[in-house]
Amino acid sequence: MIAGNKRVPVSEIERERLYWRASLLLCLVSPLVVWMLVQSDISFAGFAFMQAQFFVVSIAGLVAANLLEFIFARLRGVPLGIFITNLTIDYETRSDHDPLVTAQHVVQTLAARGFTIHTGPDARTIRFEKAAKQKVHAFLDHAFSGTVAIEPLPRGTQLRVALTFQDTILIETGERANLFALAGEICGQPAAHDFTNVPFTVYFGFALCFLTLLLSGFVALKTLNLAWLIAASLLAAGVNLAGVALICRNRKQHFGLRVAIAGLYLASIPYWALLVASALRR
Repeated sequence: MIAGNKRVPVSEIERERLYWRASLLLCLVSPLVVWMLVQSDISFAGFAFMQAQFFVVSIAGLVAANLLEFIFARLRGVPLGIFITNLTIDYETRSDHDPLVTAQHVVQTLAARGFTIHTGPDARTIRFEKAAKQKVHAFLDHAFSGTVAIEPLPRGTQLRVALTFQDTILIETGERANLFALAGEICGQPAAHDFTNVPFTVYFGFALCFLTLLLSGFVALKTLNLAWLIAASLLAAGVNLAGVALICRNRKQHFGLRVAIAGLYLASIPYWALLVASALRR
């Protein structure tokens, strides 16, 4: 039973699946984008870079990432969480065991997860906390704090958990679902959640790919300089490549490789168009 929060937590697996479907849709559209660029007689003639273009595209990519999160959140039917400090959830459940056995299980679970534990004189309130690791690579590397209230029932025990994620979340991804899963684990619920996550690098890379395809349309219509498109595609390729490296380096904590690989293909669209256009001019 989840109390104190009416928002439906969305798992990171569901979120990654939605991005993967969006990636497949963009891949299906990509041949049309290549054809449009070829028809516009795309070439490197008069091509020149400016450093400001990379900066502007980076900012636009972050804006696009937030916009896509808003769209995907509406599709999922949940509000978008941005710039959340110390996200706290309330979790409530019951145990068939008596209060003493339940409290012992809670303490053992918290200790196994590396929490510092403080119990009250009557052992009915358990406070816990954990500092963030020096290098944060996964959800459980962050700092947490919370309390577990244990109340005896005629049959069994009532547990109420208040759990806080002690960090600032720029864009809420799977943190809320992970907090509910962690609270359930503390209360003795079956641990079917592995707390893996998709690095934000992958989602940022997807946003840059979306921006790359969007700019391709403007270049095809000859309303935008090619340099802006190349800046977006190079940045998209670099960010997605970093996402691939990050996932491959720590497969136990991260997933989303298929989205990042699709992003590498989408980032290469302008170059495929340049190659085809160059071949047709020969």
